[in-house]
Amino acid sequence: MTRRTRQIDDIEKLLNRIEAALVVQNPGTIYAADAFDGLRKTLLNSNKSRRAHISHLITLKDSIDRGASVELLSERVNDFLTELGVHFITDVSRAEHFIFDCDEHGPECVTPAVVDVGADGTEVTIREGHARRPLPTPTPTPATSDDAASPSSDEAPSETAETDAQNSEHNPEELKEEEQ
Repeated sequence: MTRRTRQIDDIEKLLNRIEAALVVQNPGTIYAADAFDGLRKTLLNSNKSRRAHISHLITLKDSIDRGASVELLSERVNDFLTELGVHFITDVSRAEHFIFDCDEHGPECVTPAVVDVGADGTEVTIREGHARRPLPTPTPTPATSDDAASPSSDEAPSETAETDAQNSEHNPEELKEEEQ
């Protein structure tokens, strides 16, 4: 970061402080009214979110106290997340939500991305998903000429093996005579 950039950042921070001081000092201005309205809405939304969170926790506690199964608890948590606008994305074509351990052509989802969808439809990635190239499926290899020549343990011995066995019965002098 250059010296000039640091100075600009410092000036911007000072302007924000002056602006906040003016809003507090002169609450009657239009700018201050907008700022206070935004603050009021934020406080109301945070209180509403807190109540929803408490309600969800109470529901989960009741389910656990009644001996609910893990599947039911998981389903409830997924319902709560959906209610809050949290979605799990496994579609790797939405690359902005994924980290790729390969090129982006033909990957598979390893871990889904977690995305918060706001009331206005904006998406914020909470946790990036992971994608990788699918592992190749093993394909049977065709038999080579060497494999065809050697018998497997399940098959009957070939004619070559019988000939070898017959030849081993002869002594070396007889083999030389047969070759001639």
